Amino acid sequence: SAASWNGPKRKTFGTKMMTLYHVTDKKAADAISKSGKMIRGSAGMFGGGIYFAESIQSAVYKSEHKGGWVITAKVLVGKEHTVAGATAGKFDFQKLKSLGCDSVNAPKGSGGGKPERVVYNWDQVCIVSVKKTN
Repeated sequence: SAASWNGPKRKTFGTKMMTLYHVTDKKAADAISKSGKMIRGSAGMFGGGIYFAESIQSAVYKSEHKGGWVITAKVLVGKEHTVAGATAGKFDFQKLKSLGCDSVNAPKGSGGGKPERVVYNWDQVCIVSVKKTN
């Protein structure tokens, strides 16, 4: 269960956990509910990762799926690689590993927005709940 989950079985650079949010469509929400896994996207501002917001409001706001499904997850952000915005470029699991980091932290999103957090491996994510947004 999410309460007893302590992150991936493999060694990580840090142990910091956060409860984070992701909004998606019904099809993806159903797949996540069934598998209990979130799979990273193939593209994104900071590369093909699993993107999260720090609040439900901000997850809904940045989602292309208005009135979608909100995934609440316990995420091992571990040691964070903090970036100023979109100019930071793209990352992947190996690149972060070479920097000695577990996740990307973008406090201003792409530059002037809401905080965004990205992990690049499904084993850093534990699904707490999948619910329809109002």
